[in-house]
Amino acid sequence: MKASILPAAIWLLAAAPALAAGFDKPLSTERIPIASGGASGGKAALSCFYFRGLRVKQLDLGEVGAAELAILPLAGGAKPPCRRSASPGEIVIPSKEWSGYFKGVKSGYVFFDAEDGTNGGLGFAVFDGRTGKKLFEDLAVGALRTAKAHGGAIRVRYRRAFAGSCSVPHAGAKCWAEMAAGMPGVRTAPSPDCKTGYAKAKSAMAKGRCEARQKPSPGCFAAEMKRLDEQRWNEAPSVAAYDVEAEIGRSRQSVRALGGVLSCWPAD
Repeated sequence: MKASILPAAIWLLAAAPALAAGFDKPLSTERIPIASGGASGGKAALSCFYFRGLRVKQLDLGEVGAAELAILPLAGGAKPPCRRSASPGEIVIPSKEWSGYFKGVKSGYVFFDAEDGTNGGLGFAVFDGRTGKKLFEDLAVGALRTAKAHGGAIRVRYRRAFAGSCSVPHAGAKCWAEMAAGMPGVRTAPSPDCKTGYAKAKSAMAKGRCEARQKPSPGCFAAEMKRLDEQRWNEAPSVAAYDVEAEIGRSRQSVRALGGVLSCWPAD
């Protein structure tokens, strides 16, 4: 089943709660527009975010994902100018390591979002602001809830999206047991109501296909629902969402489940 479920993914992201508390406020920011033609729509810019002990630089040329992300450790209150060329000691994040956009800083840890969503969530990564090393990455549904300093590390709470390799509506209890094994600490009973999530995603996809046409026929929705059945929609792997708390430090990272699965839907 290769049909995209972008409308369902958008619904899931929009329904998630906003960030309640967390990131450090920048000491200052600079945004320098960059002249470019066409694709960027005038949004191309070089941005620098200055925090105590570090600077984050983002070069956005208006494409999907920033063209460059970089971290510069700072000492003694230094504030190097915001320039496209690298400053001494600047650490450019390799695109194979992470690509996306700057999200925020907490207690010397730098957060980046992914450039695009997947499976109803949005990836994020946490880097060490001292060394530029990637420490942690995961897939979150909606905004991170909290980010708090804790003994040299940080604790982050969010709703995690976990993609399984089987379909709970199709394979039943056997699939749910397999998925639960991949989510340590999750409360396993009752099993999630995946059928409802699949039905919502299926309806959203059919509706989106019809709305994409200039003049959909009166029977478009029913026809698209039937077509999705023919594509064996219910056999798409399941994605489960549950709340977690991640503890992220420079030498150790861990994730703790905070309850049971709250929702379930088909993977992209």
